[in-house]
Amino acid sequence: MSSAPVIIIGAGLTGLTCARHLADRGVDSILLDKGRGIGGRLSTRRGDGVQFDHGAQYITPDSSAFRALLEQAEREGAAARLADKPESFVGLPGMTGLAKFIGRGLDIRQNIRVQTLRRSNTGWGLSWDGGGLAANRVVMTVPVPQAIDLLVETSLSRALDQVRMDPCLTLMVAAEAEATFNMFRDPDADIAWIARDSSKPGRPGTPCWVAQASADFSRRHLESSQEEIAEIMLQRVAAKLGLTSQPTYLSAHRWRYALTAHPLGQSHLQDDTGTLFVGGDWCLGASAEDAWQSGCALADAVLAG
Repeated sequence: MSSAPVIIIGAGLTGLTCARHLADRGVDSILLDKGRGIGGRLSTRRGDGVQFDHGAQYITPDSSAFRALLEQAEREGAAARLADKPESFVGLPGMTGLAKFIGRGLDIRQNIRVQTLRRSNTGWGLSWDGGGLAANRVVMTVPVPQAIDLLVETSLSRALDQVRMDPCLTLMVAAEAEATFNMFRDPDADIAWIARDSSKPGRPGTPCWVAQASADFSRRHLESSQEEIAEIMLQRVAAKLGLTSQPTYLSAHRWRYALTAHPLGQSHLQDDTGTLFVGGDWCLGASAEDAWQSGCALADAVLAG
């Protein structure tokens, strides 16, 4: 089994940020991600002439440091500001553009679902179907339920019991509509958020809408098929949008661990050996900046070890 100095499990914003900060300080890492793409909820779905940011819709920075990162991405063509919310940024050509900007030059290996994590005399051993790696240090940035599964043989698993993450069902629909708004929010409704995705900078001109359900609605329908979710959500979204034509594209996505309902309350965790680190947006909240802050803190902890 080959070895690496640092392995990061999860190539969402936290994992990418950690790896980027380590690389900028001369420390190499390997990122392993179970998906085909990177960025986690900085995600973009593309079809024939259509495009949907079906996770994070935009990012509004609070800190000057995070704003500086987004402004750098803007200067380099990986981000743009919303016309009607100039303090907020979107990725170009989709939200994944921000993830790719942060991940440039990093060693990212996809379609790898780590199944076991075990302590060894020299560090940590990771294994998955068809492969494995050893590492001196491991950084885990996956959603809490997945982290608990991997941490079962470590001292950190119980510390995560207090964290709760809510699901979110998302509908993507391309259709002409009478609605004049670009964004609509009603946290108390079954459909809590609707956005005209095609109104964002650099998007295709086809009218594309993204709708996201409330946590309660998402829990009730979480185990329905994607086709059933799409039909149930469309019934509610069609009336709000005033659809004037049949959708030319219709799809649903199931985010099982979308939003942090009860965060950990600190930027990251590390075990008593100083070689295993855990973090994510769920440490501090539910925003992209929470994920970024955790990634920065994880990198600092690895460098201090």
